[in-house]
This record gives sequence, C-alpha cells and structure tokens, in this order.
Amino acid sequence: MIKKKITALILSICVCFSLCGAGWFDQTKVVIDMENNVIYKYYTADDLILEFSNNFKAAKEQYNDAYILLSGKVENIEKNGKYISITGIECSCDKDLRSTALTYQKGNSIALFGQISIGTFDKKIRLKTEKIIRVPAGVKSKDTWFLLDGTSFDKVNAKKVLLDNGKVEYYIPPSWKTVEHDIKEEELGLLEGYQYVLNQVPGSSYSTPESLFVCYFDNKLHLSDYLNDSGETELIEKAIVKNILGNVGKFPSKEVKTYYSKEYTYYSGAFKNAFETGTGYHTEFLFQADGEEGIVMIVYVYKETKHISDILFLTRFLELKTE
Repeated sequence: MIKKKITALILSICVCFSLCGAGWFDQTKVVIDMENNVIYKYYTADDLILEFSNNFKAAKEQYNDAYILLSGKVENIEKNGKYISITGIECSCDKDLRSTALTYQKGNSIALFGQISIGTFDKKIRLKTEKIIRVPAGVKSKDTWFLLDGTSFDKVNAKKVLLDNGKVEYYIPPSWKTVEHDIKEEELGLLEGYQYVLNQVPGSSYSTPESLFVCYFDNKLHLSDYLNDSGETELIEKAIVKNILGNVGKFPSKEVKTYYSKEYTYYSGAFKNAFETGTGYHTEFLFQADGEEGIVMIVYVYKETKHISDILFLTRFLELKTE
C-alpha cells in the first residue's frame, strides 16, 4: 500500500473557470483512443520498393505488419476490383472497396491506407487495403503521417518538447507554442509539464474551453514516501485523479495495449464550472507508467473535441526513454 498520500495539489486544472463538483460522463468512452485510431505513415511506392532493394532484411523487419498510406500509379486492376497492382506491390481490396477500385484505370495516381505484409517464401510486398483515396496534395516531408479521415501530421516540421531532462519527448504543431503554458513556472501545479489552451490556438473560432495537459509525475518528488510494492502504479494513478478532481468513480475506465506495443490506463470523469449548470466538462486522463520511477500523464479537458486529431498524433509519438 502507499504509506502516505500525494504531498500537495499537483495540478490545478485551469481552463478559464474554477474547479467544482463532478457531473459524470460515460466512463467507458475515451476519445484519445489509441486502440482504434491507427496512424499511417505516408510512402510512395517507389520509395518503399527502393528501401527493400537496398536492404531487404532490414526493410522486412521495419515494415512487416506496419500501417502505411501508399501512393503511386496503377499498373493493373483485376476486373472484379479485388487486386490493384502499384509498382509491383499487390494491394488486396475487400468487397466494400472494389467498386471504388474499379473507378481507377492503369496509369492513374492512387493512394491506399492499409497494412503491409511480406511473403515468407516469395518475398512479395502486399498491402491489405482499408481505404482508397486520391493522392494527398502538399506532402512535404518523408515523415508525414495520416489518420484514416485524411488528417495529416508533418513530424519534421513539428515542435519537439522534452520533459525530465529529455526522458520524455513529444511533438506538437508549431501553432501550439503560442498557447503553451509551463505548469511549474506559471504556478498551475507542482508537476513538470505544459498546458495547451487549444481554444486559443491561432485560427480557432470558438471560445468553449478546450485544454490539454502533458506532465511527468515523479514518484520520489510527489509521494511523501516510497512504495512497498512497485506494482501499485494503479493506486498512484487513482490518487492523482482524486488529487486533481477531488472525486473518483470506477477506476480505471479502460486499459489498452496498442498496435504499436504501448500500454495505457485511462480514466474518464468530469468537472463543472461553479457558475454553470449541466454535466460539466469531460476530463480524460491517459497514464503511461515509467516503471517505479514515475508516470507520464495526459489530461484532456473539453466539451467539443476540436483538436483531437493533433492529440492523437501527440500521443502516438510520445516517447518514454527507459534505461
């Protein structure tokens, strides 16, 4: 058991209103859903083929089972639309995609979301297609990523943010730097990390509060004593929620192991403005444990998920460097 409680209020959720009592949402629903929102890296067929030509073994290790958005020119389409060939890459289409496939002809440019597989014996590159779209315009770097809805993120031109002397790193859109607030320096709490006031991002046209907090909870700094058992991470996470919200429902709301081998614990709750009626603002916690050392924590406060795509990208590329 934890010998003593968290030492002080670690984070004051400040989104232009005061914290008050909770009004609970559906606790099983999470919007930072890293289990079902796959992120696809963009490749041209020519670039992918070149990588396999240069070092097949290394390329197979990197790309087998990877999710990608593949673009290129159609070489051949079977009459029933079941298969599309792009620069020697065989792309299979399920029945619901075949009518779309048949709208393309040899020589047309095309882009396909899907998952790569490499033949064990024939060494062929295959793509199990999930969606067919026109080739995205304006892709400027070879480190561009897409969600299935077409939203993109250029990791090369994104801003890298570091926590705990570089132990934690993540990426944000350049425009977020203008709404970034240092939690410690601006006395929003004791944790190392940042708040992003997303409804104030340049170009936003709405005033409803929407904020994201990315923090690192250091067990040695914020627990007044050590733990008897390193397996008590869940108790610490629950204590963090209680410390911030003042109330905790069923914990956790969800536990997820993602397709990219990260494990997260979620908690969904809410809090209300003291001057408002209704259910309040949805508050979603995402925790990633750092062994016995600490916990990476993302807190999303919202009524409308205007910036959820960028938050999904941020979460996907957040790296916790362990020794």
